[in-house]
Amino acid sequence: MADFYVKLPSNSSSVSGTVNVASSVLPDGASTSALQTTSNNLQTTANNILTSLNDKVTITNVGGLDSINVKVTDITLSSNDDSVEVRSQAMATRLDEVSSTLNYVGEAVVGSADSAAVWRIKRITTTGTVLKIEYASSSYNQIWNNRAALTYA
Repeated sequence: MADFYVKLPSNSSSVSGTVNVASSVLPDGASTSALQTTSNNLQTTANNILTSLNDKVTITNVGGLDSINVKVTDITLSSNDDSVEVRSQAMATRLDEVSSTLNYVGEAVVGSADSAAVWRIKRITTTGTVLKIEYASSSYNQIWNNRAALTYA
């Protein structure tokens, strides 16, 4: 049960009629039940994240610099959008060596079917001394069996 207070005009000691608390202005620093619930939910979410990371992240000082040790299966850094990809499970890899100048590499969660649209596929071509790596998609949404027919960029 919440306590509600109504600020009365200076020349009055009582209120007559109906006071609409829902539309009344709250004093500075006051919160509503909805705001309090949102705040509590955010705090719970933050605590859950910190708890889940507690045994996976350690920070140690090495030579005056902080070193972060993160216990995960794989991390990929992308310069395109400064994002970090974290995988918490092992990935299956397929390699198709078509020729000395053309290879395909696919990744998906272990146990994925080659015919399922769950693969991230890259094409690796070599021209002289230049090695070019292109992706069919940055997402895990391609079919490994279709690798030769996909469009790469």
